[in-house]
Amino acid sequence: MGRKAGKNYVDNRELGRLVEDYIRSNPNDRGEWLDRYVNTVKSRNAGKPKKIAAAEEFAQYRRGMYSGQRPTEIYGQTCDKLIPILYKIIDGRMASYRIFGDEDVRQDCMLALLKYMNRFDYRKGTSAFAYVSEIITQAINLHLNYEKDSRLDGNLVYEHELYESLDRKSGSAGMPRPI
Repeated sequence: MGRKAGKNYVDNRELGRLVEDYIRSNPNDRGEWLDRYVNTVKSRNAGKPKKIAAAEEFAQYRRGMYSGQRPTEIYGQTCDKLIPILYKIIDGRMASYRIFGDEDVRQDCMLALLKYMNRFDYRKGTSAFAYVSEIITQAINLHLNYEKDSRLDGNLVYEHELYESLDRKSGSAGMPRPI
């Protein structure tokens, strides 16, 4: 007999399906980031033709998806199911850092997820939970580092500066690469 799932349990299969539906139906993502993504992979992996080929194939697949008919009518329903699950994962990661009730960190994590979740390549059969957790972890670390730096410098860091820096530090293509 298996263990009974707790109230904060996140089903990876369900999460993967929702992330896939989100990527397929998101009317706000038109793939403008794909060229930057491929160029970043090329510059970081000059001696690794397999990684470059995989990035180019991923970009080609996504361009095909963006050019076809997209089921945007399910976008709202998908978001209604996906967002509470993402907040559960965010709250769990924040708890592992012993951060409780900090809405700024929580919102930074959600913004990072919404910006970078489209880079998940669900065709590879990898864990959506691991991918989402990595984005959240990077967002938390970035927030904590900026908070620490602003305390040391005596300067306040505003949100727009945080996200402009996020793009600069991680390369113009964004935080994580598809796994």
